[in-house]
Amino acid sequence: MAEIDVEFEDNSAEVLKELEKATENALYQMGLLGVEGCVEKASEIDDVTGRPTVDTGRYRAAFGFITPTKGKMSGTPTTNSKITDDISSQRADKDTVVIANNVEYAPYLEVGSGTRKGGHHARYIMKRGIESKLVKMKLVAQECFEGKDVDMSVDFGGV
Repeated sequence: MAEIDVEFEDNSAEVLKELEKATENALYQMGLLGVEGCVEKASEIDDVTGRPTVDTGRYRAAFGFITPTKGKMSGTPTTNSKITDDISSQRADKDTVVIANNVEYAPYLEVGSGTRKGGHHARYIMKRGIESKLVKMKLVAQECFEGKDVDMSVDFGGV
């Protein structure tokens, strides 16, 4: 019987490195899309009051996202912005993208401030903004993991 020589080459380190790069790119692109959706929803006319949801632009400019290695804000700080609005210097847990708005009144715009007289109704700006981009996020993530060059560099409209 003839002897067969078989050699195995371990490429797992290279494969894992490419997987990590694809994961980071997918998270980054999903963050861009999520913030884009939030900025779009924050720019709409409020369906309850009939007034624009944006007054000074601080809330809209404070949308941002972080991944385990990167962060980005939606816009240039406005004259009303505070240093605490910026989350881009923070980092998220592994395999996570965090889309947030760090202005102190963001929770009240999102989920409301109660039902008492003078309370604000929930607007769900972030929820609706992220939901509006979920299909595109899934497609972009799939392209990232297929090795395609994906760059969703979003212009947030001079926010």
